[in-house]
Amino acid sequence: SQVAQELTIRMKEGEVIIVVQERRDPEFMIGDSVRVHKNAYGTARVFHSDEDPFIDPDTGAYLPDDFENPDL
Repeated sequence: SQVAQELTIRMKEGEVIIVVQERRDPEFMIGDSVRVHKNAYGTARVFHSDEDPFIDPDTGAYLPDDFENPDL
């Protein structure tokens, strides 16, 4: 089992979305600037604004556009 965090995000356009995902370090705090990545299936994943979801955090390698990340 994983510990999850529910994130309520107000998008720039004013829309409010809620995303539940595993808690990560550093965890998200109220007021954090975030980036929301939605895949073709409508699944959303939240990252801190200074994170790049297309960079492998373990190796620092850039992931190609057609890479299917099972975590997203």
